[in-house]
Amino acid sequence: MELDPKNFNHRYERLSTGRNYHFIDQYPPGDHGTDSPTLLLVHGFPDCWYGWRYQIKAWAAQGWRVVVPDKPGYGGTDQPKDIKAYTTKSICADLAALLDLIGVQRVILVGHDWGAETVWRFCLWHTQRVRAVIALSVPFYPPAPEHIPMDEMVRRVPSFGYQKYLADPKSAAEIDQNVGTLVSKFRPLSTPN
Repeated sequence: MELDPKNFNHRYERLSTGRNYHFIDQYPPGDHGTDSPTLLLVHGFPDCWYGWRYQIKAWAAQGWRVVVPDKPGYGGTDQPKDIKAYTTKSICADLAALLDLIGVQRVILVGHDWGAETVWRFCLWHTQRVRAVIALSVPFYPPAPEHIPMDEMVRRVPSFGYQKYLADPKSAAEIDQNVGTLVSKFRPLSTPN
């Protein structure tokens, strides 16, 4: 089947930031150079590169180079113990290092969910690397001038309550006992076609 994960060009590389990243590097058919314009697709939560599978093949067929990393903690990318590795600033530094590694100076960013938040911040911190940005499901909002505690964030945005739950050390045992239920909550109700 064309969308079988084995039918994508997987790469595993160590970035200059010191982290090991898994990413898809899909070229247009017959093109294995670096001349094609590049799309960098950034997933959200709970997702990974495979959430972009339909877009990867379609956009590569239209002549785009499509690069899709697993963010830290997902798939084949490192799962650091240090929480600082998961900050948006750290992830953006990784994405810039990934672009350096593959020889891409400027990119069109496409982000979904928390990936959209990431691409907005990438535009602020790495402006010279951005040709355009497409953000799905999260509009631009300016960075907060100071840290907002989790309880306050959940009060302001109740749908972020899952973050408070997942940050609680007691949640791990509950999740381990109910993995099937948790996974079913994140599965789509239908698939394309």
